[in-house]
Amino acid sequence: MSVQKLFSFGEFEGDGVFDFCPDTDYKFCVFSDLHHGYVNYNVFRCDQGLARLTRILNESKDCDFLLSLGDFADNLLNGVKPYEELYALLDSHGARLFNGNNATRDKQMVYNVVGNHEIAYLEKEMLRDYIPYVEGAGNVYAFRHRDTLFVAYDALFTADEENDSPTHIRPCQHYAIPAKTIDSLKKLIEENVDGCKSIVAFTHICLKSIKESAKQAWLETLLAYGLPVYIFEGHAHRENYQLFLGDNGNSAHVFTLPAVCDDDTYNRYEVFMRDGKLLRINAFEKPFNKENIL
Repeated sequence: MSVQKLFSFGEFEGDGVFDFCPDTDYKFCVFSDLHHGYVNYNVFRCDQGLARLTRILNESKDCDFLLSLGDFADNLLNGVKPYEELYALLDSHGARLFNGNNATRDKQMVYNVVGNHEIAYLEKEMLRDYIPYVEGAGNVYAFRHRDTLFVAYDALFTADEENDSPTHIRPCQHYAIPAKTIDSLKKLIEENVDGCKSIVAFTHICLKSIKESAKQAWLETLLAYGLPVYIFEGHAHRENYQLFLGDNGNSAHVFTLPAVCDDDTYNRYEVFMRDGKLLRINAFEKPFNKENIL
């Protein structure tokens, strides 16, 4: 199977914020690049993370759960203190950061993926208390909600050597999803996809930064199950949309989110699902509603 990009555009378009969607089965919140910390190896601010996460949590109380698209924390040179602070804030708001073993109905779950700033100085397994980790495959996991399968995938491996050590990741610009990682993800999907009506995949590294052969292999894997696919990704600190079509007629809609830490972008998105399909996205502060492509 091959996958073809049909089109893309640089900014989401919207025609209003919808406070009520009567035909929605459920909704979830998604955001990216909070960068909670005190300094980073780039030049943007990362000292507003706790305040902005507080706002996100307060405005997402009616969402079933939240997705964080990586770079949740920054400045992990001296350990996981930023993550301890984030975990404490979530707990104080009745939320919990999922680590693979701690899901509960009495907390609003936050499902996170690893970002390049989070492993710039720490090995991925050092974050296993905050992000699920599979030896040899990285930070990959899956969960079901209603009739949708959610798949967290890890593209933080260098494109040339498929290395994910901090010294290789810190200067890296082009990434890969190794075959062993795709095999692990395929196993997760096959174990959980029965009865699902769609797949939502989420990650930090955007597809445009992934080696072409790895991107094709992953998209082919996602589209092989005959279900609509929606991908949410971060890292680029900008909005973008792409549509990919497999030769079996199935489509993958890819939404790249800007960064919470940037002053001139947004706060959070609300994603409305109905009958297992993506119905509408509200992008705060920029509303997005393109039902003609969904």
